[in-house]
Amino acid sequence: MKKVLLFGAAILTAMSMSAKVYNFGGIQASDITTDGTIGTYTMDGVEIPSVSAGENTDINCTLNGMEDLVINYKNSSGKDNILKFAADYLQADGKNVILSFSNVTIGDEIILLVSAKGGTPSVFEALSGCEADANNPASVGKIDELADYVQVKFTATASDVQIKETSGGYRIISATVGSTESAIQNAIAEKISFNGNVISNVEGLNLSVYNVLGKLMVTSNGDIDMSAYQTGVYVVRAEGVKGALKIRK
Repeated sequence: MKKVLLFGAAILTAMSMSAKVYNFGGIQASDITTDGTIGTYTMDGVEIPSVSAGENTDINCTLNGMEDLVINYKNSSGKDNILKFAADYLQADGKNVILSFSNVTIGDEIILLVSAKGGTPSVFEALSGCEADANNPASVGKIDELADYVQVKFTATASDVQIKETSGGYRIISATVGSTESAIQNAIAEKISFNGNVISNVEGLNLSVYNVLGKLMVTSNGDIDMSAYQTGVYVVRAEGVKGALKIRK
């Protein structure tokens, strides 16, 4: 069985009665509310949404479907494209980007699935309302394979939690609040499966398969045989179903 990675476009998925998963892949400009400037940035030949901060301005950013989370950027110098919303992750290009969670239950875990954005390792600080897990890595290096992203864990000591990366920027796939589980769930994963070559679609959903650059490869309302496609990573979406399924063949 191949590894399967899941991510959703600005969706909030419950893993248990109290747990939330914030998935940062595939966020669109229409999902973003900010007092910064929304624009576009070209990454690997693909235009993606971005947020820039004006000089002498601290900004906040919220994302559709991600209640109880505010992304703060606090820097008097200002910066273009401080937040970049790629297909698989959010890239934060500054050490002053803070994740602020509210309505957290004291004792809950906060688990970030992250890597550094470049050659400088990322170091995550329990800024307020939480403590770093004793097994937290001291620093997180750059990782290219999404399946190998590093988990950084904190425990809430207050209902409002702030986590800051202190060394210059990071990539984050997801944040889980309130669960000791590390698996990422979403709606589409409960409806289709992938065995290494064939996407099984027993419910007859209208499926679309994209490559990692966002190019549509195939659509079908039946099973999809991927054996003729190149080895790599693909994204499967279903009409009327939130989220997306990331597969590697």
